[in-house]
Amino acid sequence: DIISFKEVLNEKGYVKVNIDMSTDVPGFFAGGDVTDKKLRQIAVAIGDGANASQSIIDYLNSRK
Repeated sequence: DIISFKEVLNEKGYVKVNIDMSTDVPGFFAGGDVTDKKLRQIAVAIGDGANASQSIIDYLNSRK
């Protein structure tokens, strides 16, 4: 299925993510400055990326 990015954006245009960096669209994850947060720093984006990548691994493993 093709999704519209509007499905995952909030009113400010940022991607809405859960604590594990997943969105409401299964298999779609985001992190860093495209997500809505107060602090925009490289260190925060790196942490988001690490969290998102582990969540992606968990998601893919659950589909086996």
